[in-house]
Amino acid sequence: MKPLSATEAVKAIEAGTLTSEKFVQACLDRIAERDPVVKAWVHLDPVLALKQARAADQAKGGVLRGVPIGVKDIIDTHDMPTGHNSPIFTGKVPFGRGPKGLPVGIQLVGRQHEDARLLDTAGWVQGALS
Repeated sequence: MKPLSATEAVKAIEAGTLTSEKFVQACLDRIAERDPVVKAWVHLDPVLALKQARAADQAKGGVLRGVPIGVKDIIDTHDMPTGHNSPIFTGKVPFGRGPKGLPVGIQLVGRQHEDARLLDTAGWVQGALS
């Protein structure tokens, strides 16, 4: 599959020339190919992503319906652990299950690495890791 922007993907999905499931699978295939070198993903859930893609294919509307995304590992979501790229948060389940506010039809594929130093505004991360 040729690379598509989010806008191109939405247009193709809306036109029926592409399914969200096929697009998400192509993205997952590319992640599997490149992530051993890039190491961008801390948590990846292909089963959930494809389940959401099939649901998006059955749905109508939504500005970014069928588009897969990843979120930084500092943003709580209701369906994935949040580790803040720090060993002190390994396996942390978001309190209260986290927000569910993604726009309609967007597939959350996984979490991307975040540099723990970005969170170190008061020195607490370095102190905890020392």
